[in-house]
Amino acid sequence: PGMEWGLSDLNDPAAVPPSHESRMWCSCARDPLPHGTHYDPGVKQESEVLEQAQAIMGPLDEDPPFASLAGVSSVLVVFDSAACLLKAAEWVLAHMDVLWLENNFRNPHCTGYRDLSFGIRQFVEVSDAFEAHQRAHISELTFGLKDMHDLEDRGER
Repeated sequence: PGMEWGLSDLNDPAAVPPSHESRMWCSCARDPLPHGTHYDPGVKQESEVLEQAQAIMGPLDEDPPFASLAGVSSVLVVFDSAACLLKAAEWVLAHMDVLWLENNFRNPHCTGYRDLSFGIRQFVEVSDAFEAHQRAHISELTFGLKDMHDLEDRGER
């Protein structure tokens, strides 16, 4: 928060391609999430969000249930070591509004991918024609390990 990387607008993949270096930031030992490479893919495109919301619409829903979506925004942090990942996980659990924690190291995805996935609730300011207020927004924060991430990038597990 408050850093240039955290304030950057990374939501337009045409302006900032997914592999662009400005989407990444490396933390150091004194940071709450130490020795991690932080990657921000930007928020999902409006068409993708609409498609996801329409896919979960019930027969009685008049409008797509956008408030039910999670992961519209996300950040991936890949750590140098398990010790750094554990320190970061402890900090997140103590300082953030965590709605879920999914341990995919213990129970990997069927594809073999291993990570920790957090659902983080944040309150964002919104304004409409009548008033300004806050609404809950849920982002996904994913932690991985460098050695495992490198294997997955090469198609190995």
